[in-house]
Amino acid sequence: MADINNIIEYQFTCPAINGLHARPANRLEQIASGYSSQIIIENLQNGKSANARSILSLIAADVKVDDKCLLKITGDDSDLAYKELTQFIEKELPIIDDDAIVESENYNGAYISPVIRNAGVKVYPAKPVTSGFGIGHIVHIDDIKLPETLINSEYLNSQDELALIENAFDHIADSLKAKAATLSLSTVERQILQAHKSIINDSELKDKIKFFIIENKYNAAKAIITAFKYFSEILCKAQSQLIRDRISDLQDIRNQLLNFIYGNQVMTKICLDKPSICVADSMSPSDFISLDKTFLKGLILKEVGPTSHIVILARSCNIPIITDVQYVDFNLPEGQQVIIDSNYGFLLTEINEQVNRFYDREKKKSSFYSSNMAEFISKPATTQDKKTFKVMANIAMASEVETAIENGADGIGLFRTEIMLMGRDCCPAEQELFEEYKKSTVLANGKSVTIRTFDIGGDKNIDFIPIADEKNPTLGYRGVRVYQKHKELLHTQLSAILRASAFGPIQIVIPMVTSYDEVLYVCTILNKVKQELDSNSINYDKDIKLGIMAEVPSVLFIIDQLADLIDFINIGTNDLKQYYFAADRENQQVYSKYPDHHPAFLNLVSRIISEAHNKNLYVCVCGEMANSDQYLPLLIGAGIDSLSVSIPFISRIKAATSLHNSHICYDMLKNIIKCSSIDQVSEILAGYSLYNTEKSIIETELIDLDVDCNNKEEVIKHIVDTLFLDQRTNNYIKLEEDFWKREEIYSTGLGHGFAIPHCKTSHISKNSICVFRLKKPIEWQSIDSEPVNIVIAMTIRENQGAGNAHMNIFSRLARNIVHKSFRNQLKSIEDKTTIVKYLREQLELSG
Repeated sequence: MADINNIIEYQFTCPAINGLHARPANRLEQIASGYSSQIIIENLQNGKSANARSILSLIAADVKVDDKCLLKITGDDSDLAYKELTQFIEKELPIIDDDAIVESENYNGAYISPVIRNAGVKVYPAKPVTSGFGIGHIVHIDDIKLPETLINSEYLNSQDELALIENAFDHIADSLKAKAATLSLSTVERQILQAHKSIINDSELKDKIKFFIIENKYNAAKAIITAFKYFSEILCKAQSQLIRDRISDLQDIRNQLLNFIYGNQVMTKICLDKPSICVADSMSPSDFISLDKTFLKGLILKEVGPTSHIVILARSCNIPIITDVQYVDFNLPEGQQVIIDSNYGFLLTEINEQVNRFYDREKKKSSFYSSNMAEFISKPATTQDKKTFKVMANIAMASEVETAIENGADGIGLFRTEIMLMGRDCCPAEQELFEEYKKSTVLANGKSVTIRTFDIGGDKNIDFIPIADEKNPTLGYRGVRVYQKHKELLHTQLSAILRASAFGPIQIVIPMVTSYDEVLYVCTILNKVKQELDSNSINYDKDIKLGIMAEVPSVLFIIDQLADLIDFINIGTNDLKQYYFAADRENQQVYSKYPDHHPAFLNLVSRIISEAHNKNLYVCVCGEMANSDQYLPLLIGAGIDSLSVSIPFISRIKAATSLHNSHICYDMLKNIIKCSSIDQVSEILAGYSLYNTEKSIIETELIDLDVDCNNKEEVIKHIVDTLFLDQRTNNYIKLEEDFWKREEIYSTGLGHGFAIPHCKTSHISKNSICVFRLKKPIEWQSIDSEPVNIVIAMTIRENQGAGNAHMNIFSRLARNIVHKSFRNQLKSIEDKTTIVKYLREQLELSG
């Protein structure tokens, strides 16, 4: 620390992995705003200075990781400010952004399906941002337009122009506050509101607008546009994509201010009346929300990053986005029909018959896949040996319950209630909490809702619950540990939950439990609340179930003690893993070294489940591990009673469950727990995928006796799509690429009208043989070669021993094709089942 002429200075190197972008800048601005002293951050790397009370100024300083910086504080409370700010820089800033998306390396271009590559149309590679594809007519969404007469309209006087500005800022601030109090907001919308609140309260922004009005004699419209352009240009020059992503939020607030002051004179609204692909330099969240999703089929944006709010919103609405379109002028003709493909990653500005055929197939595949998943919405998750368990949903607000149930949730396994506390100055009233919990159970329509009591502290800070700075907040004052000091908060929430339980089945789960006494304390408060409700003749579920979150390994050793107090256990795998391995889940340098399939962690999870079942306690597993197809057999083997997953994964997990046998899963888990390394576990999992299901190497689902393909490219695409729809691959694009890598070495046409395309690949879960009979013969090698009308495709999983399996099957096929009787049989058999039986016999296939 240096004190020169009453200036306290502190030099540091920025430790935040993505630099000082919106989130850490917002936190720094909050701290600085609590002091009267002048606080400046200088980026010694580029010479830029920032007012720490202005999030825009901080972001504009373009501080990147490892940049040398200087903190300068001047004023009466500089000592206090210095203490808190240096503590933030040293303790909080290094970890504040570890869970943010790290900027990716340069995009290397798309893999273009040969069907499209050889279609004779222009293909413009692009960077896919959200998945899917869209077909529609170009609609340009220009930046906000103000008539020249308005921009150059008469300057009233500084007092009147400033009054217009102040009223507009106050109105937008009040509007944002009102929206923040709305219970139906999603987590994404709350994040957007927080970003917008930071901008509307930014002192540098207001000062810049006032400067243009007072010094340049600009009217309010011109002052707003000029000021926002000033900051947008600064952010646009930043090297960090995370900082550039905030430009759309700036534009959104600018538009709201102009709309409030000038109303209909501002031309911003876009009306879509047919399937449309919207093109823009960037887009604000408000612009996106205003677009009719019935007609919005996709977005082409010049500027967008993975952390942009527009991306998060588009993904939730299944709207594909591409960016970084190569070699195309953005002056695409208005109304031109185009296709954007955010699965492969390209833009098509020409559409011919072959392109139409390709996307007709893509539509059918998408529809078929949705139908396959829809089949499981109303079904329980059931293994092949008829073991069932529930697949529940994780939610953060009652408005998500309806969507969860529509997507097949068997109930709500984890209702994270602390979202209702965020962005507030005080605790919600009991009635407000009651209405939210009541709404959740009514929407669940008789299915159970498990409500987690407020889990605050650690990385979840609540403004009206001050928690002192801690050296290790993750290991500090959080979860159930907060309850004794904030007894009234717990009392209020439990009362609201109990009252809501009169309207449907509700369970209560306590977070961050480490001891018997913690659970006993909650039980004491719960019983007191029950007595108060009884005395006031208020109905509630007298037998409401109580559970704990198993997030700390010590829980394993007190399950027998807790059994008299609780009814169930929710295993929170994310926290459980970080505490078990002493690996901060916010720090990918260490957390990523301990994957969910680490044998020691699987042993822990298995033992918790076993101990709980010994005490007749129900067990639900939540966390990222529950969302994974890969780890599903491990959890089935451990004997879970239910999973609680993100809503999009519900039907997918149910479908995947049908591929497994619980006895095989159990035996595999026993072997895995004995492993000494993660690599050994990975080998077992890879081998397991070859025998984990009742699916055989050849089945009727892989037979198609009436294939409409015009060329080899369409045939190979048909192969990978068939394997995808039969749940044998989760990455049909990579699988297609693997087929073509083999095909480019030598052609797989064997003569006699037969072709045997094949590959060894890591993108298949089961060795597979597809048999296709084509409607019409196609050229396979060259014009002079014999046309092909029978295709037998082999896909062999690339693992130990796969080479032998691959060559053995291939050689048997080649030997059989030489014989006319074999060829005639495959050409004449009309029944798929008979073909499967015939090939099994001829190729000596056992499974």
